[in-house]
Amino acid sequence: MATLDTFQTSLVAIGGFIIVYVLLKAIGQSAAAAASADIIQRREAEARRHAEDAAAEAAGRAAALEPLALNADGSIEEPILAVAEVS
Repeated sequence: MATLDTFQTSLVAIGGFIIVYVLLKAIGQSAAAAASADIIQRREAEARRHAEDAAAEAAGRAAALEPLALNADGSIEEPILAVAEVS
């Protein structure tokens, strides 16, 4: 009977190791999936921020070039900063 007890104990130990392995593997996969989702969200936010910055930079460059309109004689037109009323 001693060999049967040893055999049963070894089966229980092997089953325990398999259960622990499957459990740890599942925990690792779920953690990797959660981390992957966070990374994807961060990359999307960064891409959105980059697109907004590029649009703002393009608008700024267009605004910087706007006052350089030419007069009929070829001189650069000066922007009107303020209008003073004389009474």
